[in-house]
Amino acid sequence: SIYWPFEFSMSTFIVQHHFTFKFSGGLPQRTEWRSKTDDTNVYMSVKGVQHAFTAHVVGADNNYSTTAHDCSHGYTYSISNVGVYRMRNWVHDGSPSYPYAAIYAAPNYGYEFSAWGQWSPDSV
Repeated sequence: SIYWPFEFSMSTFIVQHHFTFKFSGGLPQRTEWRSKTDDTNVYMSVKGVQHAFTAHVVGADNNYSTTAHDCSHGYTYSISNVGVYRMRNWVHDGSPSYPYAAIYAAPNYGYEFSAWGQWSPDSV
């Protein structure tokens, strides 16, 4: 069988990519870089979260970059419950602008825990 690491939602017309943050030792995590095609919010649907973490949107010049540029303008999200989060960002329409987006997540605690769900760089 074929496994597709994303889901397509007809109701919202966005491609959702799976993510799993495995926090350990207080170190941050980041989703994979995905092409950002418009100035809409980044969509994150948290399906499971064991402990609180803080997230914001970052941008990059390419999809293999190790350098993440903060494109949140201070809009950070404290995530402690499952739910849908539409994250403000200036990846596509900022100065400078970037063609790729990701979610940067930092644990609020130093011990090991996980969070998982789906996300999309663009939403409508």
